[in-house]
Amino acid sequence: MKKIIITLLIIIVSVQIIKAQGQTGTAQYFLKILPQQSNNNPAFIPNVRSYTSFPLLGNIHLEVNNELFSWNRLIERGADDSLRININKFLSKLENKNLLRLSFDEEIIRFGFHGAGGFFHAGIAAHGEANIVLSKNTLDFALRGMGANINESNLNGNSLSAMAYAYFYLGYARQIGKKLTVGGRVKLINGIADISTKKLDARWSILNEDMSDPDITPYSYELELNSVIRSTLPLPLGGDNFSFDFANVLGNMGFGIDLGINYAVTPDFNVSASVLDMGAIFWNKGTEYVSDKTTSAPFIFQGMGNLNLSKGFEFDSILSPMIQEIIDTLGFQKTDRKKYTTALPTQFLVGASYTVAEMNTFGLLLKGQILGNKFFNVEVGVSYTFMIKNFGISINNTFTRNSAFNFGGAIVANAGPIQFHLGIDRITSFNVAAMRGVNFNFGINILIGKKEILRHKIQAVEDEEAAEQNMQLQK
Repeated sequence: MKKIIITLLIIIVSVQIIKAQGQTGTAQYFLKILPQQSNNNPAFIPNVRSYTSFPLLGNIHLEVNNELFSWNRLIERGADDSLRININKFLSKLENKNLLRLSFDEEIIRFGFHGAGGFFHAGIAAHGEANIVLSKNTLDFALRGMGANINESNLNGNSLSAMAYAYFYLGYARQIGKKLTVGGRVKLINGIADISTKKLDARWSILNEDMSDPDITPYSYELELNSVIRSTLPLPLGGDNFSFDFANVLGNMGFGIDLGINYAVTPDFNVSASVLDMGAIFWNKGTEYVSDKTTSAPFIFQGMGNLNLSKGFEFDSILSPMIQEIIDTLGFQKTDRKKYTTALPTQFLVGASYTVAEMNTFGLLLKGQILGNKFFNVEVGVSYTFMIKNFGISINNTFTRNSAFNFGGAIVANAGPIQFHLGIDRITSFNVAAMRGVNFNFGINILIGKKEILRHKIQAVEDEEAAEQNMQLQK
């Protein structure tokens, strides 16, 4: 009981110290009977002799992480029962940098088996993601105009990245001694498409503020954009029409490396750590769109203001002129097609778990990921997992920097050789009007061969045998 109390105190204190931002949760991290547990740490060995995933349904993952919008955050009802967008309320809820992320993973085929003193797993999968990071200053400028941001002329801290790729992977995990397990995985990647900002900086300034130059309109504005956009797709920035050419899919090769360790401090207390997606994709058919111009704006942009929805409006009519002005006036120069490299979104995970009565596991997971231009995501999750031989269920909560409660859960069930798993976590709210994100996992595995006993039992059995042998020697 004393160990349980100490463990819970450590979890609570750690969560209070670390401010986190969401990426994915901990719902499936400590479910040992799930083969896909090795996706988070290649050192984890599933408690089966061998397995294969159901083709195209082994693991489907969808992540939506939206730090910007929700109905309640953006919309309010007026005294006359009309709906309106309250810009000031929306801006007050934002962080200095705000993430909008969509990620999708599809496991085409996967299999694993014991061999060479360890456990092998291999498979083919596809991944796609899009990340937009917007600074509060940029959103404030776009929504309220220059006049409301007279002391905030820099519009930096923004980035855009989107990529899609398919890959083949091969992993191996091996137990060293009684306590340490190490694992690694290599990925051979073929890039499908990429759009990313190498640089996206902007600033504005007031021209002729003292009205001393008669040739310049008093209080006109100068907007400077210094950016580089790299893409394997023709974009409508340098005179091209947006298009996708299947001929550009092949030849964009890359690699990734995952490393992990798992250490049993005691038969019941485990710590683990992993680094995922260390690598890059080499795009052989890319184009850069460069803008480093400065121009004077012939108008005073006043922002969108608090828009009344009952009167009807279209976002396109408001935003398109501003976007077109930036494209036409500042301009992007298209460079010749050339090769460039993008790094994979590297992840870092550190976990700790304590098991009570062999079936109840309390877990703590710290997770971080590099996204965009020097933007580092961090999250902390706590979970409780109940697990027996053919069934496991987990509930968890993820702590983010703008929300203390993001609930989730996962379930794994074996029906003979068929294993089903389902996980939903980082539910920002059970109220749809307040929801801003969710993670979803689903898959089917086929288990082959006799199942092993849980790994924490192995150490306990060995300790009992050693104690019995020691007693016989003393006699």
